[in-house]
Amino acid sequence: MKKALLTLAVIAASVGIANAGDYGKVVIDKGPVIAPPVETGCDCFAPGAQLSLFAAGIFPDGGDFDDALGGGASLGYFFTDMAGIEISASGYSNSGSQVQNYTADFVLRYPITEICIAPYALVGGGVHTNSETEGLFRFGGGLDIRFPNCMGLFVDGTWNILGGDVADYAVARAGIRIPF
Repeated sequence: MKKALLTLAVIAASVGIANAGDYGKVVIDKGPVIAPPVETGCDCFAPGAQLSLFAAGIFPDGGDFDDALGGGASLGYFFTDMAGIEISASGYSNSGSQVQNYTADFVLRYPITEICIAPYALVGGGVHTNSETEGLFRFGGGLDIRFPNCMGLFVDGTWNILGGDVADYAVARAGIRIPF
């Protein structure tokens, strides 16, 4: 009988302990679920410097020289994501005529980061050389398209107004942009 009482006491104690609470369990408080950050588009239009290499065409409004093809390079610096400056040197050649342009422009762009493009407008001035040197004023606009590595392509056009005997002309450029 002692064995039976001892067995019943052990079973009763075991059942009592098993139902007395959540011993040994770790209670984890479920807080609010935090979603990962949402991609808002590219950040390629941050302030900084960029090098541009381009092919270009010059299209005079009549006058001393014909349409010509060429190219050049520019160096730009953006103080904010929307405003910067750009200096440029370009050369053109067609049927024996040599034209060089050296310009400095103020650039305003509007980055659309969701699709990684930025339309822009520019205004500036510089020097046109073609057997004589003339000052020029120019204005225009373009489109800057960036890839995930922030390198990109651009196209733009400007109208150049010259101060002397050389006819005014349009310039169309297309090239690559390399930020650094």
